[in-house]
Amino acid sequence: MDITSELSDLQHLIAAGKLKSARGKYRAIADRMQCSGEEEEQLVLEFLKAQILAGEEDYSTAIGIADRLLVRFRQLNLRERAARCHLLLSGLLLRTGDYRGARSHAEAAIYFCTWELDDEPLRGDAHNDLGLALKDLGVWEEAERHFREAMDAYAGTGDGMRNLRVSLNLAILLRKMGKIAQASDICIRGLKKSDELSVPIGVCRYGLELANISVIKRDPDEAAEYLRIARKVAETNGYKRERLLALEINGDLLALRGDAAGALTMYESGLELSRALARGGDLEAEFLRRAAAVCLKMTRVEDGKRFVTEALDLDDEADDAYEHGVCLRILGELELAEGIGGCGIEHLEESVMALSNLSPWCSELASAELALGEALLGHNGENGTGSAVEHLLAARRIYSNLGVGSALRALDDVIFSSIAASPIGLKKQMARDGDIRTVSRHRLNPGQYGIVTEDERIVGDLARWGPTEARILVEGETGVGKELMARALHTMSRRREGAFVAVDCGALSETLADSELFGHVRGSFTGAMKDRTGLIESANGGTLFLDEIGELSEILQVKLLRVLEDGIVRRVGENVPRRIDVRVISATARDLWAEVEAGRFRRDLYYRLKTVLIRIPTLRERPYDIERLLEHYMGAYGDEHGVTIGLSPEANTALTAYDWPGNVRELKNVAEALILSSSDGDIVACEQVTVFLTNGTPGMGLKGRVSNLEHEEIERVLKVCGGNKTKAAQMLGISRKTLWQRLKR
Repeated sequence: MDITSELSDLQHLIAAGKLKSARGKYRAIADRMQCSGEEEEQLVLEFLKAQILAGEEDYSTAIGIADRLLVRFRQLNLRERAARCHLLLSGLLLRTGDYRGARSHAEAAIYFCTWELDDEPLRGDAHNDLGLALKDLGVWEEAERHFREAMDAYAGTGDGMRNLRVSLNLAILLRKMGKIAQASDICIRGLKKSDELSVPIGVCRYGLELANISVIKRDPDEAAEYLRIARKVAETNGYKRERLLALEINGDLLALRGDAAGALTMYESGLELSRALARGGDLEAEFLRRAAAVCLKMTRVEDGKRFVTEALDLDDEADDAYEHGVCLRILGELELAEGIGGCGIEHLEESVMALSNLSPWCSELASAELALGEALLGHNGENGTGSAVEHLLAARRIYSNLGVGSALRALDDVIFSSIAASPIGLKKQMARDGDIRTVSRHRLNPGQYGIVTEDERIVGDLARWGPTEARILVEGETGVGKELMARALHTMSRRREGAFVAVDCGALSETLADSELFGHVRGSFTGAMKDRTGLIESANGGTLFLDEIGELSEILQVKLLRVLEDGIVRRVGENVPRRIDVRVISATARDLWAEVEAGRFRRDLYYRLKTVLIRIPTLRERPYDIERLLEHYMGAYGDEHGVTIGLSPEANTALTAYDWPGNVRELKNVAEALILSSSDGDIVACEQVTVFLTNGTPGMGLKGRVSNLEHEEIERVLKVCGGNKTKAAQMLGISRKTLWQRLKR
């Protein structure tokens, strides 16, 4: 075999990440060329040696070789070799944290590809490296554009490994930007493709990134599984950097599970190894920042400040905007823990500003907004409630976008507590500190969609997600208005002219569920007298609303998952696939993630249904809506029955002070009852109101009161329906199966 062919084989080994084989091949070629060989071939071999050293994480030696080669390539006017050397240097400088230097070399390579060379793979590599440099410098929109330029350049080459590399970089950027669903889809496809092409470095890196995404989603089991896959490949192949990344993610996983001490041990071990690999590099700064964060949890403030100060120095040297913003948040929280409130809040404000300049939806911005909101509550007391809630609501919008249910529910508790604790009252607080409700910010009148509320969370979610095509999972207690929210989301979307098809998953008959959902053809089973279009197919071009999705049987979960993945339905008794285009909105009164963890709901279906999670707060969490809702429903029922009544001050106080365990549905029923039990012109007294409120007995507690309300409401509706349980379930807004369970209990 001639030298040129051997050099080409060596290049393929390096590109595939088979560094041990590449090192042996390099020695064999070097021995052959020791006494012979042209200068250009020797320079190319040295260039490949630098690439091997880069793969082995010996960055300083590789940079020294590449710098010398670049000078010689220029002297010999070897333009293509010079362009490739610029690329190598850009990659090496990225690893050592010199992002501005990396940007300059990548731009130089793009210049060569644009004006002097006709090499699409090389052009793709240059755009990929420039995207990486811009990502670390915080120019995220430009970075995304260059990654997509690289993908376009590779599209016609059929080079699977290059596509894998740039797709991973794009996924990492999208994850940081808060576009979790897109990032996850890219990584799942990349992991599968890497396995098919037998590219171990791809399997390792995509596995690590999927573990990162799972940590953000707060799914420790899934993160641990992806980490196991990646770590095994990294250890088998001796990937030093990837082994360090595995240490980093393992620390994140321990921190997620509440083991701060174990996480700190991981980070300190990784810090020592990263310094040995590349002093001052990007991994060193990341380990320092993470160590500072867990020191905060362990109240080791001095250690935390030492770690974060070192990290900030490295971030400033590298111009890493993202890490700088995250470190400012940790520094601010450490200062608050130390009792330096003013400095702490100032650094938190700087963190929010820095991170919001990068992306309005990144998870670290949510952490910064949450920390700032809580700090303002604690530091300024009642005077800071309006501003604090503003930041807490900003954090909530991001967590809703990320679909992190546990964070969303915990944050709603904080928001409600902060509002309830304000001694001057919510509406006065709003008037003094500015409207914290988003109605004016989004310029949206929810009333035009049938929703009566002043709540920022509801209006903000509606304004943000209504016009999109995102699949949405709506969580909320019975009676909060989940179907009303789903209809509003549909009406705001481009699908508003299409059908809105609501499916009560709890009411689906086990024997006829396939036919109801997917349809059937004539003669497919006994009683199938004619063709029938299923509920899913009838929503084609519109919105499919799956109410009480948690009630779906395991068999139907599998079938629904297949429909969502393929976009195809098959009627019972027919093999013809029918392509559908529907937006899916689901709703549940359960904690569906808890159902996943308990093994009662499929994890893969959960993620298919939940691109975005919206949680509708209970009426207890938004007491300022009670008066508006009463006015609305009493007016509506008054018009229907030709009755106009008023409330005495005592009656109004009783209604607004009541905690409404049945939420808006209960309030609506009470409003109708007051209208029906009054005459035109009456002023309703407090005694008349309390007749319709289910207060329970003293000491009963919230759970007992809710149970008591359920009991009385079910009895009342059954009497109205003459004992017909199907009609009663429809009136109560629950499935027939759920009604049977309540009656049995």
